[in-house]
Amino acid sequence: GNHYIEIKIKDTGIGMKPDETAKVFDRYYQIDQSKRRTIEGTGIGLNLCKGMVDIHHGAIYLETNLGLGSCFTIILPILAQQYNNGEISETKLGFEPINDYLTDTITKESSTQTNDIDLNKNDIIILIVEDNRDLRKFICGNLTNYKVIEAANGKEGLDKAINEIPDLIISDIMMPEMDGWEFCLAIKTDPKTSHIPFILLTAKSLEENFIEGLKTGADDYITKPFSVEMFQLKVRNLIETRKQFRAFVKKGLIDESDKKAVFTADEQFLHRAKGIVEQYMLEEKFDVLMFSNCLAMSERQLYRKIKALTDQTVNDFILSVKLKKATELLTQKHKTISEVAYSVGFSSPGYFTKCFKEQYGKTPSEFLSGI
Repeated sequence: GNHYIEIKIKDTGIGMKPDETAKVFDRYYQIDQSKRRTIEGTGIGLNLCKGMVDIHHGAIYLETNLGLGSCFTIILPILAQQYNNGEISETKLGFEPINDYLTDTITKESSTQTNDIDLNKNDIIILIVEDNRDLRKFICGNLTNYKVIEAANGKEGLDKAINEIPDLIISDIMMPEMDGWEFCLAIKTDPKTSHIPFILLTAKSLEENFIEGLKTGADDYITKPFSVEMFQLKVRNLIETRKQFRAFVKKGLIDESDKKAVFTADEQFLHRAKGIVEQYMLEEKFDVLMFSNCLAMSERQLYRKIKALTDQTVNDFILSVKLKKATELLTQKHKTISEVAYSVGFSSPGYFTKCFKEQYGKTPSEFLSGI
C-alpha cells in the first residue's frame, strides 16, 4: 500500500572507480582533486542531497561504470501516511515562477553586457576571472560602480590583464587552462601587472590553500559561498588601500626611509622608470612613446601602471622626476637656478620656476633660502 516516486539522473561522463562510489556521499569528498578541473565543487552537494532524502524516509544510490557515465536514483515516499505526525507542513511556500526568473535574468544580461569597457563611466577597472558563467555574471552584477571585464580562465585572464592593466583582479582558483594560483603568480611576477591587487575565490577554506595563495602573492581570499556585503567591502577596501599607496608614492617618489611601505616589484619598477627619465631627460625626442619602449610596454600599459602607482599621468610623472632631480642639484649649490633648469631638461628658467612652485609650493629661490 505504499507509493513512491523514483527520480533518475543520468550522465554520459567519465564514470567512477568502484572504490570511489562509497565515498561520494561523504561531506567534502571530491573525486577530481586537480587544480584545473572544469568545474569547482565544494564536496557538500551530494552529502546535503542524501541528508534531505533521508529526512523524507527515502533512499539514494549510485550506479556507475568507469568511462561510461553514472546514474543517481532517488526514491521518495509520496503518501501522507508514509510520514510521521508533524512531518508534513501545510504551509504554501509561494515560490516565484521559474519562467519569470529566467526571463528577468536574460533581460538583465542582455542590457548589461560587461565585456565592453565604458571609458566615460569610471576610471576603476576590475577583471573577473571565473569559469562558471552564472557565478561570473553574479559577481559582475554586484560591481556596478566599476568598469568590469571578464575572462573564463587564467590564460584568458592573463591576456586581458596585460592588455587592460586593471585596478583589481578577482579570480577563482579551480579553472581549466590555467588555475588561479598560477594566474596570480604570473600577475605578481610581471613588472607590467605586479602592482594589481589580487583576490582569490575558493570553495576550499583549508589553511594549506590559503597558504598556497599567499605564496603566489594574493592580497586577499574570499571563500564561496560569500556574503555580498562582505565581498563589496573587501573590494572597496583594497581599492582604497591602493589609493593611499598612490598618495604615498606621489608625495615622496619613494624616499629611502619609506621603502618598507612599498611593494618590492613596484619599487623596482618605479626605480627603473625614474632612472630612464633621468637618463633621457635632456633628449628632445624623449616622449611617452620612447619612455614606453624603454620599459617594453605599450603606451596604454605604461599609463595604467604609472596611474595605478602614483596617481599621475605619464607626463606628470616625468615632470615630477625632473623636479625631484632639480631639488637634489639645488641642494648641492654647485649650479645656478638657470643651470639647474637646463640640466633637468627645461627649455626656459621661467617655465622651470612655474612648475617648481606648483609642485613644491615655493620658487627655487625660496627653496634655496630655506636650506
